[in-house]
Amino acid sequence: MSIEIFVNEVLAKQEDRDWLLSDPKTLEEGKRIADKVKTGELLITDMEAGLLPLAIIAHLTGHVLQKNGALGIPREQTIETLRDVNVWLDGYYEQEGVRGFGEYCWLRRHFTGDLFTVGRLQFRLEENAGLAPEGKTVIDTHIPRGGKLTQEECERSFAMAEEFFDKHFPGHGAKYFYCHSWLLSKDLEAVCGEGSNVLSFSRMWNYHACEPDQSAQAVRHVFGINFVRDDIQKFPENTSLQRKVKAHMLSGNDINIGSGYRPTSKV
Repeated sequence: MSIEIFVNEVLAKQEDRDWLLSDPKTLEEGKRIADKVKTGELLITDMEAGLLPLAIIAHLTGHVLQKNGALGIPREQTIETLRDVNVWLDGYYEQEGVRGFGEYCWLRRHFTGDLFTVGRLQFRLEENAGLAPEGKTVIDTHIPRGGKLTQEECERSFAMAEEFFDKHFPGHGAKYFYCHSWLLSKDLEAVCGEGSNVLSFSRMWNYHACEPDQSAQAVRHVFGINFVRDDIQKFPENTSLQRKVKAHMLSGNDINIGSGYRPTSKV
């Protein structure tokens, strides 16, 4: 059942469907590993790009639908969350020119019921280990690729996320949203003009500094998942943001990761 749902409802492109189904042996190995992931017997923290990681999450589809469904989470909302895999498949193909998937360790959150798409943004509950002023947990916020990052859409997502977690995870104890992202970088002030959606998003948070990452996350999200900072001369310049960020970095500057919190309506 998992494979059929994944192929027919989650994957967006026929080329990716054909690639997944092209190797029955790898599909079977993916099922064996997925069965161990479901029970918690196996936690994979790193995996080489290829067909196997895609096969594993494909076999987790039925599991996460059942798990989320038991919490009352609508089926379509879970499917929409899982469709984030297409962004990473497309990104790999655009950069490498061949089919590939190397984001298992991130997408496993989607496929094990740990992360949810709610409107424009994605959210998960995380222990509040000094991330926000109070509350036993925080609502950790992630920004998927695709679509405009307008303040209106983001505020709508925050409001919807509060309702979502109160309904499906009562007693979660979160009083703040938290975000750890290049989109909260103070370095963006020198790159983006006033009125930009990126700058507007960064200002929606109470910022606090964190360990610099030498633009590692910004490079992956702005230019491509397989790029690193040393590839700067090869960075594409297809969008205005890519051109601005590349020029900023060629001048010897970075866009280091930032973090911040913002209150829910409970504060």
